[in-house]
Amino acid sequence: MPETAVDIWFCASARSGLGHLMRCHAIACALAQRRPELRLGMIANAPPVAFDTRQAGPFAEHVIVERDRMAAAVMSRPPRLVVADTLVMPGIETLTMPRALIMREMPDDRLAAFGCADRPWDLVVIPNPVHEWQPRLPAGFTVESVHAGWIYRRTPSVRRRLACDPMLLVSFGGGGNALTRRMLAEQIEPMIHLARQASEQRFDVVQVRGPRASRQDGLSGADRFIEVGGKLNQWLARADVVISTVGYNSILELAQTDVPAMLIPIERSIDDQARRARQWGPRLGHHHREGDLENSASWLAQTITGRRRRPPIDLGPSGQDQAAAALERLLERR
Repeated sequence: MPETAVDIWFCASARSGLGHLMRCHAIACALAQRRPELRLGMIANAPPVAFDTRQAGPFAEHVIVERDRMAAAVMSRPPRLVVADTLVMPGIETLTMPRALIMREMPDDRLAAFGCADRPWDLVVIPNPVHEWQPRLPAGFTVESVHAGWIYRRTPSVRRRLACDPMLLVSFGGGGNALTRRMLAEQIEPMIHLARQASEQRFDVVQVRGPRASRQDGLSGADRFIEVGGKLNQWLARADVVISTVGYNSILELAQTDVPAMLIPIERSIDDQARRARQWGPRLGHHHREGDLENSASWLAQTITGRRRRPPIDLGPSGQDQAAAALERLLERR
């Protein structure tokens, strides 16, 4: 029996985190609502662990291949359109169909690596408001670019747990890699120890083990560990204070809550978490700088003792509808 054609392949890297998959999932959901007749597929280099692929979702198919084989996987069943999320795809010049790039924030000196050598991208979707990031795209990079606004999922509001000891939730996002987790632990463990000494209020430390994390990894000062699957946003809203890395999705899910957060940037090859921490630290709570343990521990102790809150941030409408509309227009031009 011949394989069913795929209209749009979404391609994303998912080895250490889940942000690319979540963005593609959100845009695909919006596109499926606009054009339910389209058959959508996902190509990734790791299984989509935060999503239940048994349920009827936006993707009719999931293909798992290494990044250097994604272009061949696309060409084996050529779609009407291919969409890559912040992905350098070897062999992209072999793709003859229209091509769109979802380009999350990154340092300007990394932009050129995402260009296509043979011809410009047909569309670049930037999942940020214009005032938050305006990339300096090289000449001939794209035919069209669209700022879609933040693309995020809703974080639910929850009732406060005032009768319980405050909960400090520690999250490394999707999990990252072993080296990153070890480096974070070296900063966070002494910070928590100092905060417990300084705080007038006892508090529980709960560490989230991301879907990509190992069960052997854990902070020595944690009271318990939890695995939340795709429900991290719900746990962020339940916390009294959060320590978090500064990934795109984590920040947007935190921003919607009234939970104070300490942001700890980590090195990423194509993500500028240090810049994001400088931007969002004053809005969400505190930007931890490596080596500044006493100041960060003091902020934690004071925030926990006073049960401080902060105003939620209005992110505006999520941009997946704008992104889906731009992809739909690209399809209609063919």
